[in-house]
Amino acid sequence: MNTKQLAIVSAIVGCVLAVIIVLLATGGVSPAERSSDPVGDVEVAQGSDPAPETTLADIRSARVRSQNGQIVFQAEMEDVVPRSLEDQTMEWRWEILEGGTSTWIVSANVSVGRPVASVTAQQQNFAASTIDDTLRGSVDHEGNTIFVRLDATQIQGFPTAFAWRLKTTLDGNRADPASALATDEAPGSGLGEYPPPD
Repeated sequence: MNTKQLAIVSAIVGCVLAVIIVLLATGGVSPAERSSDPVGDVEVAQGSDPAPETTLADIRSARVRSQNGQIVFQAEMEDVVPRSLEDQTMEWRWEILEGGTSTWIVSANVSVGRPVASVTAQQQNFAASTIDDTLRGSVDHEGNTIFVRLDATQIQGFPTAFAWRLKTTLDGNRADPASALATDEAPGSGLGEYPPPD
């Protein structure tokens, strides 16, 4: 192999390695598909009984994607998502916008018992939840990531393309109406898109 061929092979190997490194670092997700959020930007409102730790409300990244015919609403948090909370309540709330108008809310909630997900229409009479098995979908979490999966084709009027924003809310004491709320939002500016842009 001459010097020129060796240089070409080295360049190809270098490009392949660079692609592998990028895929490993991002989990194979393009920046357009994943909305990163600064860590440590949780805001705590005034009030009594604030949560002693607010990392559960701190969003690392959020994305809305397709998988196996479902729409997956996914949020990666700074802390592990617990199976339940003793005195607190944690909520993830994806607001869906069409043409700048809020049309649907997709939410997940961790409090007492198993996690709960729900979908509510803003412009029509529709609401469904995993509490009573009326929601065509599921909610689960793994480590510090929570997933809400929707069989959207089974939900009449649910959009196939939309803008979205995620807001988290951690209530430090759900028994106290005046308790301080810790909140975070993603994307940090603008809106996410589904399907994500290429």
